[in-house]
Amino acid sequence: MKKMPWGIAAGILAMIVFWLTLAVVAAFMILNQIAMQTHVTTTIFGTWWQTLLFVADIVAAAGALFCLAMYIRGKIVAGRAAETEVAKDEA
Repeated sequence: MKKMPWGIAAGILAMIVFWLTLAVVAAFMILNQIAMQTHVTTTIFGTWWQTLLFVADIVAAAGALFCLAMYIRGKIVAGRAAETEVAKDEA
């Protein structure tokens, strides 16, 4: 199996998290302003699509953190393998 490009996946998911977070905040602010004009209260989970945006944001953030951890793990393993190879060459 080829090596997974964990760094690229983490970067893409981080961008998705940024835009989803921006969308959640913008939707809440807009709907909150409308609710204030009509004397109604609103929450971040007021409609199904707001809930879907929030859940997608959480899932993407978890995926980004997982990919970042795997990227760091891969760099550490590669560094240890390089140290072992150098030690074998010196012996």
